[in-house]
Amino acid sequence: MQGTRADRRKRIILFAVLSVLLLAVLIAADQLTKLYFTQLLRDGEDSVVIDKFFYFTYTLNTGSAYGLFSDKPWARTFFLIITPVAIAFFTFFYIYAFKKGHKLLMVALMLIIGGALGNYIDRAAFGAVTDFICLEIGGNRIFGIFNLADVFLSAGVICAVVHLLFTDENALFKRKKQDDKEVSG
Repeated sequence: MQGTRADRRKRIILFAVLSVLLLAVLIAADQLTKLYFTQLLRDGEDSVVIDKFFYFTYTLNTGSAYGLFSDKPWARTFFLIITPVAIAFFTFFYIYAFKKGHKLLMVALMLIIGGALGNYIDRAAFGAVTDFICLEIGGNRIFGIFNLADVFLSAGVICAVVHLLFTDENALFKRKKQDDKEVSG
C-alpha cells in the first residue's frame, strides 16, 4: 500500500511540474513573439509573408477577440476581472481531467489557460493586447488580427470539442464496443 501511495505522489508531482513547464512555454512563446513584433513593426504597419494571404500586422487591441468591445470604456476592467475567474474555472477542470485520465481534454485546457494568461498579461501590463498575425483571402481579413495566445485559445477550444464529441465516455459520436452492441441489440 505504501508503494502505491508513493507512486501516486510521484505522479502528482510530475503532473504539476510538467503542467507548470508547459504553461511557461506557452506564455513565453506568446510574450516573446509579441515583444518581437512590437519592436519590428509600427502600429498598423504590414510585413508581407505570403502576398494576399499572410501578413504580420502590428496592432493593439483594447477589446476581446477580433476587436469586439474595443470602443467600450468598461472592456478593460471587465476582462481584467473575468479572466482570472475563467482561468480558475479551467484550472479546476484541468485537475479533474488529470484525475479522470482525459489526456486530450488536459491538452485543450492547458492551451486555453496559456492563451488566456498570455493575453491577460498584456491587458494588465499595457492596457491592450498586442496582435500581429493577419490572414487574408481575396483581400478580406478572415480572422481579424490575432496573436499566438489567440491561436492557443482556438486550438484548445477545438481540442475540447473533439474530446466532448468523440473521446469522452459520454461522447456524442463515440464508437460503441462490440459488447455494448450485443447487450443493446
